[in-house]
Amino acid sequence: MQQLPYYPFITRGGPVRRKLTYDAVVYAEDGHYFAEDADGHIFCQDSPTACIQEAINALPTMTYSPNSGVTATAPAGKIVIRRGTYNTNQTITIPNGSIISIVGESAGAALQWGGYNATVINYNSGSSGNHLLYVTRDNTYPYTKLWLENLTFFFSGSVNNAYALYLQAFTAVLRGIQVNCNGGSSGIMLGGGDLEDTYELDNVQVGGCHYGVYAAQGFGDFYNFEATSNTYGLYVAWQGMFKMGGIHSFHAFVNATDIYVTGTGMPIYIANIMLEHGGAPSSPVVVTNGRRLIIGDLTFTPDNWNVITSAFDDFSNVTLLSNGAYSYKNTVLLVRNSGTATFSGNGSATQFTIAHGLATTPSRYYVTPCSTNAGGSFYATADGSNLYVNYSAAPPSGTNNVVLCWYAEV
Repeated sequence: MQQLPYYPFITRGGPVRRKLTYDAVVYAEDGHYFAEDADGHIFCQDSPTACIQEAINALPTMTYSPNSGVTATAPAGKIVIRRGTYNTNQTITIPNGSIISIVGESAGAALQWGGYNATVINYNSGSSGNHLLYVTRDNTYPYTKLWLENLTFFFSGSVNNAYALYLQAFTAVLRGIQVNCNGGSSGIMLGGGDLEDTYELDNVQVGGCHYGVYAAQGFGDFYNFEATSNTYGLYVAWQGMFKMGGIHSFHAFVNATDIYVTGTGMPIYIANIMLEHGGAPSSPVVVTNGRRLIIGDLTFTPDNWNVITSAFDDFSNVTLLSNGAYSYKNTVLLVRNSGTATFSGNGSATQFTIAHGLATTPSRYYVTPCSTNAGGSFYATADGSNLYVNYSAAPPSGTNNVVLCWYAEV
């Protein structure tokens, strides 16, 4: 049997060999699966699930006081899963109160569809209602923390309430994670434990799932999140999700519904989002019940304005902010605009039309006279394309004698 993994590190004195740091390592060799501790003692020779679970259960225990008057004892440490494919049909369970890091040995190829992590966990039973990895949370021991890194999960399940990763933890951090679903199953559940749970997703991809990510409770912070070919790319069910964070980059590709936001309360902030579809989607974004979605930069394909306007269930619940504009293909659509409009009066015209260039009907606007002949009694109205300045009496005839200064914002 080969030794525990070593990697060369280059120093000024030449190559040296340094041992990976972990509390347990799981690996495959000659069709068998093993778990070893940091000293090289084998304590499992069984199925992939059994060895991963035994590695979790065999971690050193830590005693701490998460709440006043409460003492918790739970596993704490780091598990490395070496490169390879681990087929399982059993749930991997993280015990209450654990503080655990599970890391794939290498990220392998670039993290993109078609270039998976070198460490793959494949749940192949297809049974309904079961999760591949389950993090439980008991309020008696509310300090459960989980880190997952450099892992690809293939998950087959026949119902949408079966999740590859069911995360009900006080803190969960996912970095370099992929989830691919099959058979109607779902990708990642966040929450279901407590309102104060926190989740960080960094370079996470979900594809082929019913729910790519279902945000049920807690607070989220997403970086470089991609959802591809899901029924719902991101489903946000709780008002507090993203209250203390946001989605800093979201690429949604051919999902039936890219984002579904329900509930009332705190807004959701997305720094930039690309909604990419090969054809007109059914509903790329749905915002309900007065919930607000604030988007810093939006790119939408294909090149069809009718699609983007119908993308929002209620456009009034969507605020678009990015230096006054967001991009739609190669066209800049403003959320605030201003200017000077110059007209030639004819002595009879009482209405003057100003194209405001905004993405939708402005919620606030004003017009002021910037020439003598533009003075007089008037009022302004607006629709999705224009401001309309309506005079009680027509300005006098003249060339470029009616000058109006204006401002409008969505």
